[in-house]
Amino acid sequence: MRFSEHVTILYELPWQFGLCAFACYLFGIAHTVSNSSKLIENSWFKISIKIDIICSIFITLPFLTNNVCSIAAAVYAERGDFHKAKIFTDALYYLWTAYCFILATWILFAGVRLVKILQQHLDNQNEDVNSASIHKIKNGLFKIRMIMSISITSLFIFSFIKCMYGIMRVRLLLDHGLNLAIAAVWTYDGTVASIFVVMTVLVNPKALASLSLSSSSHGRSSESYTNMAATKSNFATFKDDSTLTNTTTTHYPTLYRQSMDDLSQDQTNYYYASPNPHTLITSPFNEQKNISATQLVSPSHQQYTYK
Repeated sequence: MRFSEHVTILYELPWQFGLCAFACYLFGIAHTVSNSSKLIENSWFKISIKIDIICSIFITLPFLTNNVCSIAAAVYAERGDFHKAKIFTDALYYLWTAYCFILATWILFAGVRLVKILQQHLDNQNEDVNSASIHKIKNGLFKIRMIMSISITSLFIFSFIKCMYGIMRVRLLLDHGLNLAIAAVWTYDGTVASIFVVMTVLVNPKALASLSLSSSSHGRSSESYTNMAATKSNFATFKDDSTLTNTTTTHYPTLYRQSMDDLSQDQTNYYYASPNPHTLITSPFNEQKNISATQLVSPSHQQYTYK
């Protein structure tokens, strides 16, 4: 294998690993949707084997087909057979277009389904009881939407560029400035997408939540201080109210004696209790006759005894 063939393979490998990473992300999303849909959706029921087959194709097939086309194009170009070299080169561009476009479409489809499931789960949560769970679901929704958008944008851009080179490669190569601009876009497309995905994964929502919690704690502290000041003011007013103080002092012995009489009467009524454990004992006070009645209630009969 000559030097040009080595260079061709090295050019293809980075994007093949990137496509493999996006396929693994699709693998995770699709299986999550499949497992969740057993309870929420019925259309994804029992298709785990199909998901495994599709994701395995996207992970392995680009390494086989694209490298074969790349090596074959380089070999025929070195031999001077430019017609066959052009055929394999066009096939390489169209394969990249198909892989990226199909993978982006599948990520969009699976991501939208997963967002829908999580949104339904979020709507069923109670904010007063499951505030921590709601925060986790919202954080997951944010990360899924961000990673899905970054992946789809990167794949569609790369697919569009490869399709352009497959259709009008000669014209683009003759325009030196446009060719360099497009080459810069497809070179850094995957790098920028990877950086944004890593930043999205590493985002810590607790750092943002701590700011809001500190501000809300400050608000609660101020409110507590205001309520405490109002309570002290009301207590001072209550303390200075001579009428209320005198009334309480005057009626306190009467209330005390009445409570002691009630306790004595309850102690007397205790001796009327039945030894039957199913008997319910009540001691209502008859205001008209000024007597206390002990009511013995059993499952079979009712008996009233007056003392």
